Amino acid sequence: MEREHRRAFLETFRRWAALFKRRDSGDVEAEKWLMAEYYDSLRHLSPEGLNTLTRLLKENCVFFPSIKECLDLMRPKDRYDFGHPFLGHKPHLYLAKPDRKALAMDRVARLAGPADDGSNAWAG
Repeated sequence: MEREHRRAFLETFRRWAALFKRRDSGDVEAEKWLMAEYYDSLRHLSPEGLNTLTRLLKENCVFFPSIKECLDLMRPKDRYDFGHPFLGHKPHLYLAKPDRKALAMDRVARLAGPADDGSNAWAG
């Protein structure tokens, strides 16, 4: 799940690079840091949420959007703007919150190591 989400985010970031002008492109190391910061700030969006944000950015930006511009566009200026795509309960625009119990069980399984397949001489 995480891998597919990162892939969708990188595809969106590449779309933005094609759509919007940037003066500072070209430095590979800076690009990595930039993508990491954007991902950290926008990783709660589903692929559909990223597409919705891209549509809003195309309507409002000429140059490559800052993280603040992205976040500001997701928050309507008027809380009664019921036509705003991010206003109201729209879970399809966001990633589902991970199940804490499932995460804990996964963590325990990783700490315990691989399952015993009968080759462990110490097993009872």
